[in-house]
Amino acid sequence: MRILHIASWPAEFVLNDVFYFNKLSGNKNFYYKVRFLHYYGNNFFYAIALFFINILLSIYQSRIILRMDFDIIHCHFIPPVLTAFFTKKPTFLITNESANSYPRIWIRFFKFFSKNAIIVNVSKFNRDYWAKILGRQGVVIYHAIDLEHFNPYIIGDKIRDKIKDVLKCDYIITSLGPLNEDRGFDKIVEAVSKINSNNSYKLGLILKIYGKNINYEKKIWDLANKKSIPIKIISQYLKTKDLAKLIKASDIFIRSSKKESFGIAPLEAMALGTPLILTNSKCHLEIFNGPGLFYEFNDIDDLAFKIKHLLEDNEFRKNQIELGIKKSTYYDWNTKVNKYLKIYQRIMKE
Repeated sequence: MRILHIASWPAEFVLNDVFYFNKLSGNKNFYYKVRFLHYYGNNFFYAIALFFINILLSIYQSRIILRMDFDIIHCHFIPPVLTAFFTKKPTFLITNESANSYPRIWIRFFKFFSKNAIIVNVSKFNRDYWAKILGRQGVVIYHAIDLEHFNPYIIGDKIRDKIKDVLKCDYIITSLGPLNEDRGFDKIVEAVSKINSNNSYKLGLILKIYGKNINYEKKIWDLANKKSIPIKIISQYLKTKDLAKLIKASDIFIRSSKKESFGIAPLEAMALGTPLILTNSKCHLEIFNGPGLFYEFNDIDDLAFKIKHLLEDNEFRKNQIELGIKKSTYYDWNTKVNKYLKIYQRIMKE
């Protein structure tokens, strides 16, 4: 069985899917980056023109892939399904993202091109969301984490001491994600400001960001400076072990996103023993119910209250950490790989 994983950008969880499937199943999986011209506006004529250019690119790439002689095409994200469609190979499509990532007219085209693909969703919320768009329900396979690199025995003491010394703070709050307004990083700054102005201890904030958004980053810096919040924004790539140590060094991990399909980073934080605060999106409630504390996206007062509760109630904090570590063991690679394998085998029989 030869599987080709394709995506329009090499996200770490995509590469991990290939690596762990090869490692745990003994099959041959490969990764191939397909070229796709992204567009995030809604100008109808520009969207149509760019989509047809992407069709031409996909036809060209499908011819290259056909020479590789694979049995199944495994698509990560929606756009690569265009290339898979033209190969006429059995297709396995994972819906990691939101339909809002693309012009509306594109979604109609994707619905057509994915009509013969097996749909795999990363959560029940993600499944129900895409079922309304594509007109059929997919199979839920949760993301997995590497418990070798993300576990409570990882030591982050040196990084913790260094950060506290640089930021001159008593506790460290960390958040991670793409740099855009929907990630709510500014809400965290506001909540930290409320705590710092009313308590004897001081919080420092670490943001590990992806992508570029000059205006929003400036907004965060200006707000932090205005509120006198010690902050460090990390934009460079971090190796897995360094990211694990950074999250482990944190007193609280916050996922402040307005919308979410899954959330790998808070799952990693949970496995490390770093307590979680998350927005009350349906996906977060599904995955992190128990070890996670939840708040409304715009409710800064409640976010500040949840932070104080985790920092000041040691018994409650210990309980949340234990719940998180226990729950993280359900998201292991063996489970995910075996579910992939069953679908692959079913495809091959058909």
